[in-house]
Amino acid sequence: MFKKQKIKSTRGQSLLLATFFLFLILSFSLVFIGYVASNDKNNLLVYSASAAYNIAEAGVEKAIFCLNQKTDSNCGGTFGPNYAGESNVALGDGKFSTIVTGSGNTRTIVSTGISRDNFDKKIKTKISTAPTSSDISFTYALQADQGGVTLANNSIIYGSIYTNSNVICYNNSLITGDAIVSGANNKIDGCKINYDAAAHNLNNLDIGRNAYFTALINSTVKGVKYQNIPDPARTELSTFDLPLWETLAQNGGTIEGDYSPADNSSLGPKKINGNLILNNNIHLKITGAIWVTKNIIFNNNCVLALDSSLGDNGTLIIADNISNLATYGKIIINNNVIIQSSSDKAHIVFIATNNSNNSGNPAITLNNNAEGAIFQAPNGMIVLNNNTRVTSMSANSITLNNNAEVHYEESDLMNFNFAAGPGGNWQFKKSTWEDLSL
Repeated sequence: MFKKQKIKSTRGQSLLLATFFLFLILSFSLVFIGYVASNDKNNLLVYSASAAYNIAEAGVEKAIFCLNQKTDSNCGGTFGPNYAGESNVALGDGKFSTIVTGSGNTRTIVSTGISRDNFDKKIKTKISTAPTSSDISFTYALQADQGGVTLANNSIIYGSIYTNSNVICYNNSLITGDAIVSGANNKIDGCKINYDAAAHNLNNLDIGRNAYFTALINSTVKGVKYQNIPDPARTELSTFDLPLWETLAQNGGTIEGDYSPADNSSLGPKKINGNLILNNNIHLKITGAIWVTKNIIFNNNCVLALDSSLGDNGTLIIADNISNLATYGKIIINNNVIIQSSSDKAHIVFIATNNSNNSGNPAITLNNNAEGAIFQAPNGMIVLNNNTRVTSMSANSITLNNNAEVHYEESDLMNFNFAAGPGGNWQFKKSTWEDLSL
């Protein structure tokens, strides 16, 4: 009797233990199934979010494509600068909607992508017609290459200069910043310099601060003299991608033959297969990049003004004919021409590719009382005549005649942007991409 009860008790314990283990197995199985299901759900969410984001990106790309079109190419009825976006555009298993706002050379695009399971992502970016390489700095008021710099009587550079050849000054000429000349045996001669002077040879100078040299002759130094210092390193001129800018100008259309704009008209972006000539007393608004294949001549009392549609962006006016740099690619600015910016950050840059370094027939001539703008002649000479005032310039060689002045504002010119104008290609602006779904 006792024995039978013991066997029965043992069997009951075994059944209880088996039930417990079965419960544990079922519990772990449910947990595992739940884990797998949760992972599947998370994977689905990640896939849906990624798909929606890719669809939203496609909406941005489509908007840029349509803004760049000159005819309706499946853009929902609008295209070019008038494109305002589209709604519920099918893409694979999803769709996107875009809203484009803004004017002038800047647009804001908001694109919403929706995946096949109705997961949505919204992104925002800004675009402009400025080339992505348009950011550029002008570190010096004046910069010259192998041709060097000559400052005639009473000429003044308000700022610093850097050249790869000699700087020669005459009576009462002044440099208010630093004067730096690279290269062995090059010199600065005859100048008054308010700050530092650095060159292999410093001759006949009045230096307001420190001097860095190998040889110092007949010069006054108010600061410290540093002798046998290595010569300053050669520095390259600031440059633009001219083929790109010429293409952007050409995108706005081409004028065949010489062109003389009417008074109070607008110009740009545009290519001119000939000369650009402004007759006396012409007022012209610049609305984008201009490429002239012969020469640019602005006659007396003209006014050029950057159009407000460019905002804080400047633009380029180029004289360039790569097949004939000896004859073409010149700029002549005559008496009392005024070149106006649209803001402190927006400037017109004139570029002449002519290769003349003859002061009687230079690549760029700036005559009496002309003022404003930035000038570049990477292959030739710039000559500033009496009482001319410019913002900054760089060239192979530069001559300032009597009473000419360069007025450099570092805060305006250290970093600023350019825009091609309404005819330029639309591209992303740096650091404007934003995920609005976060």
